[in-house]
Amino acid sequence: MFDAATKEKIIKALLFVFVVFLFGSFAYLIFSPKGAGPAKGAAKIYFFKDDKLVAVARNVSAMGDVKARADGLVAGPTKSEAAKGLFTEIPAGTKVRKAFIEGDTAYVDFSKKLGEYGGGSARVQGLIMQIVYTMTEMPGINKVGIMVDGKSEVVLGGEGYVIEKPLSRNDTGL
Repeated sequence: MFDAATKEKIIKALLFVFVVFLFGSFAYLIFSPKGAGPAKGAAKIYFFKDDKLVAVARNVSAMGDVKARADGLVAGPTKSEAAKGLFTEIPAGTKVRKAFIEGDTAYVDFSKKLGEYGGGSARVQGLIMQIVYTMTEMPGINKVGIMVDGKSEVVLGGEGYVIEKPLSRNDTGL
């Protein structure tokens, strides 16, 4: 069907395409931005290990979606994260009623379960740190308004820690 010279040209052309494909794939793996930071759809969610606040990457439906981040936070550590010693101060059963952004502030309205939290001052401070650090990881968000059951003035913990304004990382004491 083809003479020897034509077959040789076809083989060389196919070999050239194959080499270009391999080189391109290799270059993509080496130089792609995957290793430079969190993958698309990933968000930093903060939990505790021992007495230190640590971030874990979570896939969320949209990295910029404040409700998806808040839902990721109240879901708590995965089984494998818990096995590594990670834990949360967010009470089990807490739900996110709604979440929205106004200017540089993310507002998260939690179910009343968060308001029933009975921990001492150190645990309440940890709970607040988790919320504030998780939400302020979003680009342009500097403060977090913590709400419970639609109310913007919140009293948490057995010692009555009052939150009446949006909080920044500087307000958490870390």
